[in-house]
Amino acid sequence: MFTYGHTAPAVAQQILASMKIIMGEDGTSDGVKRVSRLKRNSRYFRQKLMQMGFIVYGNKDSPVVPVALYSPSKITYVISEMILSGVATVGVGYPATPLVEGRARYIFNELCEFLNLLDFDVTS
Repeated sequence: MFTYGHTAPAVAQQILASMKIIMGEDGTSDGVKRVSRLKRNSRYFRQKLMQMGFIVYGNKDSPVVPVALYSPSKITYVISEMILSGVATVGVGYPATPLVEGRARYIFNELCEFLNLLDFDVTS
């Protein structure tokens, strides 16, 4: 495991335990099921956003879904609304990106439910 600086022993133990679950070394298929559900949710969320007309970047299986918003005021508004809805969202704008290439990154895990989030009115 490569890391900058030092990793606390408790954090390293959590990482190792998580990897054992993901790889099935805990004697269950729970990790495989979770990764599969996460992949399915990621693809579904990305597909629905593209159907709504959003420009979506990144890998189709990634649980981090970057969506182009361009305008700094849109980034601020979208992030505020998503936080109020309980959605983990990070805004990325200038100076991290060129001024007109701002975006929101939706971050989720395999337990998130997206059907309610994708039914909101994007025109208002």
